Amino acid sequence: MKGAVISEADLLTNLPNNIIENILGCLPLRDVVRTSILSREWRYKWLSCPEIVFDFWFDQMFLGDHKLEPLIYQILKLQKGPLLKFALQVPDLKSSPDIDQWVRMLPNNTLQDLTLHVSRGETHKLNSNLFAFQNLRNLKLYNCVFDPVPGFKGFSKLVNLELQSVALVPETFGKFIASCPAIERLRLIHCTNFDFLEITGPRLKCFEFHGVFKSVSFKNCPVLSDVKLTFSSMDFKRGNRFSLDLVKS
Repeated sequence: MKGAVISEADLLTNLPNNIIENILGCLPLRDVVRTSILSREWRYKWLSCPEIVFDFWFDQMFLGDHKLEPLIYQILKLQKGPLLKFALQVPDLKSSPDIDQWVRMLPNNTLQDLTLHVSRGETHKLNSNLFAFQNLRNLKLYNCVFDPVPGFKGFSKLVNLELQSVALVPETFGKFIASCPAIERLRLIHCTNFDFLEITGPRLKCFEFHGVFKSVSFKNCPVLSDVKLTFSSMDFKRGNRFSLDLVKS
């Protein structure tokens, strides 16, 4: 029709769904939600976004006088998937049963990237549902208790693991790392103190540790090329010694 005007929203609407999802996945959640006002066709498209990140900007834009818990619950309930990434890192997040409920709502057959940042209150005891995400490639945990359930056989696809202020079980953590053969990057920042830590990683390239340990052994780590160790100042003041071993397979 002569003189017809096609809006930018209409142009975007006519794009293939996979391209639209990729575009939404590149935007902060606050901007993803804003796309719902572009047109009637766009009202619910944001619910199929493959990435959901609750961060500082989400907190600033949406919360105000609203409570965080019901808002996150509603977004996850309406989400249509497939969900590839979920990050919970809003300021002042306290340990609560709601966190476990949100994790249970995540699709364990598609999720590849998970971040849980508990910034206030007591260390959060993770629910066993965490260990059902067998497609995880990236896992970041802050201020949590990490204790794999009995019989857990590892994350076979996990590439990047970052734990900060996480309570670990020294006797079983080495076995857990060995059960994740695809790990390339491992960061342990101010976690549980270790007397002895054994790291097994045939694909491990980078290892970073901040904290206290007496001995660490790298077993079957043929491509390990970057090791960063930062010790507690109190440990040096006490005159404690440590050992570092590289064991060839």
